[in-house]
Amino acid sequence: MAAPDIEALLLKLISSVTLFRELERRDLLGLLRGSSRVTFASGQHVFEEKAHDDDSMYVVTSGKFEIFRRVDGCDSHIAYANPGEHFGEMALVTDKARSASVRALEDSTVLRLSKESIFAQPRVAVCVMKCMFTLVSEELRLRNAEVLRLDTSRRDKFEAGTRQQIRSKTKVKFDEWDDFSL
Repeated sequence: MAAPDIEALLLKLISSVTLFRELERRDLLGLLRGSSRVTFASGQHVFEEKAHDDDSMYVVTSGKFEIFRRVDGCDSHIAYANPGEHFGEMALVTDKARSASVRALEDSTVLRLSKESIFAQPRVAVCVMKCMFTLVSEELRLRNAEVLRLDTSRRDKFEAGTRQQIRSKTKVKFDEWDDFSL
């Protein structure tokens, strides 16, 4: 495939990424120019949980990645990242260690976008941050709804258990009355 064809495909792919949908074509081209293509072999890690060595986000161009955390010595699956999806974006807004690990599940390629390359373009940085905050806000709304649903479920179970305890205690008391004769 010729270079212009590859650039057109990458431009189409990157414009479909949620964080970049609002960007103009010239900004997308600027992102592509500031990106690097990186290939990972199956099983190879992109980054490790608790690592501080990278402040980039990644857009999957081919293959499949798994995002996971280590819990009690075992890998705990969080999500998959497929072509057109991204991961590692939290590194753009925080200087903290990575919160999860990512590994290629098959031979895979990504576009690596460094914090520096994104923030070198103020209009791009503002748009990306706005999209990120919108996504975080939507995720927080979903998590709040889930907490409320779980809380309601727990409360319902507690109330049902309490009602059952009251019934069983009341039944014992009424049974005692049945034995009572005048």
